[in-house]
Amino acid sequence: MNSVFDKDEVIKFFLLQSELVKALFRTYPMAKDIEWLLDFPKNGHVHINGNVWSFSKHGKGIRFFIEGSHTGKVVDVHNNISCPELVDTWRLLQYFSLDDENQLEALLNEMVISGELEKISDKLYRLKEIPA
Repeated sequence: MNSVFDKDEVIKFFLLQSELVKALFRTYPMAKDIEWLLDFPKNGHVHINGNVWSFSKHGKGIRFFIEGSHTGKVVDVHNNISCPELVDTWRLLQYFSLDDENQLEALLNEMVISGELEKISDKLYRLKEIPA
């Protein structure tokens, strides 16, 4: 494992991803093809929380990365762009630079048991409640 993560950091990721996707739709309101993203720009920028995030389109997804960051943080919404509340293990592994998927899944399962997350499918989750 290359990065420290805990329940709070996982929840922050859910909120960050949602904000990035919402900012994308606000910034490019004419883009309507949420299945194939054919009318979305190939590259661009969105602004959230005082930061500029760049993005690049790939396949059916969008890969966000923060401008000028030396942390290498990536939010890869590689599918389900129309459901920004959904997060899969791949996105979390990339964002936290994790090598140990088992450790991540153990934390996610703990969060499901505690009622913080809802497990949608094998590797897909959503927050039960949006924190205030």
